[in-house]
Amino acid sequence: RLQSWGLRRGLGVALIALTLLGIIGLLILTLVPLLVEQLQHLVEAAPVFFTELTQAPWVRKLDEHFGVLSHPQDAFNMEPGVLARPLITVLSSTVELLGAGVTVLALAVFGLLFGHDLYASILGWVRPRRRPRVRRVVGRMREAVGNYLVGTLLIVSVGGAFTAGMSLALGVPYF
Repeated sequence: RLQSWGLRRGLGVALIALTLLGIIGLLILTLVPLLVEQLQHLVEAAPVFFTELTQAPWVRKLDEHFGVLSHPQDAFNMEPGVLARPLITVLSSTVELLGAGVTVLALAVFGLLFGHDLYASILGWVRPRRRPRVRRVVGRMREAVGNYLVGTLLIVSVGGAFTAGMSLALGVPYF
């Protein structure tokens, strides 16, 4: 579409890629400080939560039967390896996610820049009498995948909007 507006293909791809990276950067710059702030509030409020939890009747019953409150300091006496394992898992998952995002972005840029030429060269391998049929089949596949992606985006958008609306209406904290 950008080509129809007079923008060269390479410049259009660069513009789209930079826009996506900018949006991702804005999301990170917005969400990370919020997450840090919420974690700080959780750490500050944890002693009050723990005190309220120990006063709950169902926790007292559990303590009578299993002794869960008799030695709460035992929950914090762990080996460093036990504490480090979940942290390493989170960090490796984050690196994997970033790697997958870079891969998807690189493949998308490659497809936008060289997809038409690649399609034409692959079509050259097909016998000339079968090329019209292959073009029709590939066109139908492209249309089906595009419709699937649009439908998925619509479903996700409606679900997200509904969830946000209900969270707001119900007064869910930290919305």
